[in-house]
Amino acid sequence: MQSAECAAGGAVSSAGDVYSFGIVLLEVFLRRRPTDDMFNGDVNITKFVEMNFPDSIPQIIDPELLEEQLHLSPESSLAMKEKSLECLLSVLNIGLLCTKQSPNERICMQKSLQGCTESRKHIYHSQN
Repeated sequence: MQSAECAAGGAVSSAGDVYSFGIVLLEVFLRRRPTDDMFNGDVNITKFVEMNFPDSIPQIIDPELLEEQLHLSPESSLAMKEKSLECLLSVLNIGLLCTKQSPNERICMQKSLQGCTESRKHIYHSQN
């Protein structure tokens, strides 16, 4: 899946790279490709996540990721499970911010990476 500006024959740009990064984030957590048969017509991978964000995210993410979260050790608190979901929502939101239709609306790569790093730190510190 290409950014709108690249698909229209525009030049390669950092905004296009940000878009691609966002698509990869969505692919990883949904374990679906933008070319999946379920994405046709007006519904693409980005629109699919937007339609389900945030309340239905547990129903659309990769079931193995959800299973890992649900099978945290009995010692894992409800708070830890909530932190895991918060981290997931944060990363998917970054993916959505990277895949805005207009290049001017997308966050920059530095902010997207900073957000991913903060999410990682947040979940890591809540485990220790």
